[in-house]
Amino acid sequence: MRSVLEAGRRGFDLVVVDLPRHCDQAAVEALGRATTTLLVVTADVRGVLAAAQVLARLREHTGEVQAVVRGGVLDDDVVTASLRVPYAGSLPDQPRLAAALNRGDVPPLSGRTSLGRFCVSFLHSLAGAET
Repeated sequence: MRSVLEAGRRGFDLVVVDLPRHCDQAAVEALGRATTTLLVVTADVRGVLAAAQVLARLREHTGEVQAVVRGGVLDDDVVTASLRVPYAGSLPDQPRLAAALNRGDVPPLSGRTSLGRFCVSFLHSLAGAET
């Protein structure tokens, strides 16, 4: 993981790593190098409780953690206040996204998709934080 991350940093301005819920050695390496860690949380009681468990382990290895809230019954501000993390944005369910990923397709990232709009918004917030 260390070699892959170093190669990514040499070649690109941004490196994104999708990590599992459980921290193995590779995940710990990535988290230790992360500037920002996004925790995806479903906006219901079970989702918040599960995220709280993951968050406790994340905080052992990384600094800034922000929440990406997925659809559910709780308001976004209730989710982030419960976890005591900043809000990075929301990501509504996208049935076509799950189908595309299951087929092995590249996720649709145009500005017409929820994922695309979230990515644009989050990248702008990162760019603003760097200036």
